[in-house]
Amino acid sequence: MMASLSVQTLFVLLVFVTASYCMIEEASAVEGQREFDYFALSLQWPGTYCRHTRHCCSKNACCRGANAPTEFTIHGLWPDYNDGTWPACCTQSDFNEKEISTLHDALEKYWPSLSCGSPSSCRGTKGSFWAHEWEKHGTCSSPVVHDEYSYFSTTLNVYFKYNVTVSGQEFCDD
Repeated sequence: MMASLSVQTLFVLLVFVTASYCMIEEASAVEGQREFDYFALSLQWPGTYCRHTRHCCSKNACCRGANAPTEFTIHGLWPDYNDGTWPACCTQSDFNEKEISTLHDALEKYWPSLSCGSPSSCRGTKGSFWAHEWEKHGTCSSPVVHDEYSYFSTTLNVYFKYNVTVSGQEFCDD
């Protein structure tokens, strides 16, 4: 089991580095924020997280029985600086789930919440996992992405492009 966990961790690191450097964008600063240097695609391995779940609720993807995630899922798309720091909570833009309603099915499958708890928003209120990711990271993604829909659809597209759950055989074919 330890060997497979190491391979899974290696795949996450590979995607993180690949997506980070492949998504480099020139970005002009949001007022008061310095320009970020790249995006980091952060993935999570549900099997490990779900194994430690003690409480189930309707929003916890770990508790979907046979429909629980069995491949890496998205944790977020984060603007980062080359010095190892990152911007966070860049605007006062509140999350509006209606803005991403057409993405809901894809987000439930590829970017599910693995927790029953409600994460804190930038202003200390509680909300959904998607609200947390938008307010903390998405609001700092301008001018590459300008709104909630663009942030979530861009993240899904990056996830599909650099999907680590694809068999290694597909990468070896000439």
